[in-house]
Amino acid sequence: MAPACAPAELKRLQADVMRLAELRAPHKAWTLAENFICGDTRLATRHVLDHMPKMLTSTSGGTDGESPALVPRDAGMMRRKQAWDGSAVAAGEDVRVLFWTDAACVVSVDMRYRAQEWWLIAVSSACD
Repeated sequence: MAPACAPAELKRLQADVMRLAELRAPHKAWTLAENFICGDTRLATRHVLDHMPKMLTSTSGGTDGESPALVPRDAGMMRRKQAWDGSAVAAGEDVRVLFWTDAACVVSVDMRYRAQEWWLIAVSSACD
């Protein structure tokens, strides 16, 4: 698996996120995605937290199904730079960024454009 925070992977993921964001402040979408996945400073963490609701939808799934819950936004934060094989897809009007945290677990974050800002609205994980 390729480290999602490696320069070549970041460039590829940036192109995907910005293409999906279209004319809806694509640089803001990319900044939020990059800070969530690769940011390792307090400023990056603050930026992500400032673009999340106080309670975040978190869905965890495994071989026995999914369990959605509302969790405090800081519970949705991940260990920085623990991401491999990042990709981005459209999820309705949202942008969904996916990446692996290890060989068995995939994480996705949904970002939505509202009030001229991108917001991280949901985090999901599934492990085998």
